[in-house]
Amino acid sequence: MKKMLAKKVLGTAGIALFVLASSGAKDKVARFEITIRPSPDCATEGLPEFKADGSRICVVVNIKNSSSRITHFALTDPAFDYLTQVADADGNPVPDTEECRKTKENVGKSNSVPRNIGVRLKPGQATQDAIDVGYLYKMSHPGTYSIQVQRRLGEELGTGIATSNTIKIAVVP
Repeated sequence: MKKMLAKKVLGTAGIALFVLASSGAKDKVARFEITIRPSPDCATEGLPEFKADGSRICVVVNIKNSSSRITHFALTDPAFDYLTQVADADGNPVPDTEECRKTKENVGKSNSVPRNIGVRLKPGQATQDAIDVGYLYKMSHPGTYSIQVQRRLGEELGTGIATSNTIKIAVVP
């Protein structure tokens, strides 16, 4: 009798663990995907190159809703829509420009934002955005830089952050 009860309990526990493990695997599926790539106007063979003369250093951000729900979010200012991580060739973080610092300081203090675009993505839909990384981060010195972008999930998708791939670019004299 004890053996049968033990088998039932273990069997039930095994099923419960399987269900929990299966539901955990589903949660790990990306609900919101972000990928970045260098802007198309820097198309070169090898490492994408940008001029260190103050020219724009842009990346294109692809955002895809991989969930089964409609999501909404706004595109206002890349300085606070995204957490952009830029590092030099040694892996050291690149400091913000003065323009980026001012933008971050003024979040919520003013009604003026550079843009106010509402985005609604159905399941499977995608959109693009652009970030002038050279305007936000001090990348005026020639060298290799790595760039990665993060963004909060839309409210409908719960809490969390989507992280992009990392790209490398070269800033040349």
